Amino acid sequence: MVLDPGKGLRELLDNPTLYHGKVLEFQLSKVEQEFGDQYGINIKFTPEAARLITEKVQGMGTDLFTYCADLFQECEHGLNLLRKSSSKKQFVVDEDGILNPEETVERWIKESYHP
Repeated sequence: MVLDPGKGLRELLDNPTLYHGKVLEFQLSKVEQEFGDQYGINIKFTPEAARLITEKVQGMGTDLFTYCADLFQECEHGLNLLRKSSSKKQFVVDEDGILNPEETVERWIKESYHP
């Protein structure tokens, strides 16, 4: 893109989703970082969860940041409990975490008490 901007622009015009995957990865890494800053625990989305988020965001006509912020909003108490009581600070969000965020946070809490 930098060495031949004209060629890069033509490629993007021919295939507007050319860098969609890279943009999604970047946005999800920002969501993970903001989540850690807000709740004091780190999450990592699996590739399957990332795909599902993309599908849901496109279907709802919203943006990734809004969707992810809303996703765990109902679980704020549980997330704060994890931050305060769990020695584990890294959690993986899979497809089930996207489909059932409250149950996922409950499972994380149970696992933190019974490893």
